Amino acid sequence: MTGIVSHDADAKEATIRGGTTLEDAGVGLQERNLEMPNLGDVTMHIVTPHCDGIDSMS
Repeated sequence: MTGIVSHDADAKEATIRGGTTLEDAGVGLQERNLEMPNLGDVTMHIVTPHCDGIDSMS
């Protein structure tokens, strides 16, 4: 399971699941007006899991 879990446009924050590529995160964030304009050529990198329990949700 990958993708954006939640976002707060006012705070300019988003929670993204581990395993999501920066490219996919960028598309989802852009749809929410939270784009990352300066990723360069690192879009194939993957967000690593964080020990907050979100990655174990199904």
